[in-house]
Amino acid sequence: MNIENKLIKDLTKKELNFFEDNSKHNLNSCDNCTIIKNTWFNLNWDCDHDLKGNSALCNECYIKLKCKPYDD
Repeated sequence: MNIENKLIKDLTKKELNFFEDNSKHNLNSCDNCTIIKNTWFNLNWDCDHDLKGNSALCNECYIKLKCKPYDD
C-alpha cells in the first residue's frame, strides 16, 4: 500500500490502520503539515535539527519554518 505523500486526514480507514502500524512500514508524518513520509529518508528529526519544538518535519516545512541542523 502506497500512502507516502498523502495527508493523514485524507487516508481511508484501511490506509490509516496501515499507517498506524508504522513500525513495519518505516512511515511517519510531519508534525506541521501531517504529510506521510519515509521515516529514514524524507523527514528531519529533532535529534539532529532544531525543529522549533516539533519532533519531525518534512523538507518543505523544515525550510518554511527556517529550521537549522545542530552544530556538530
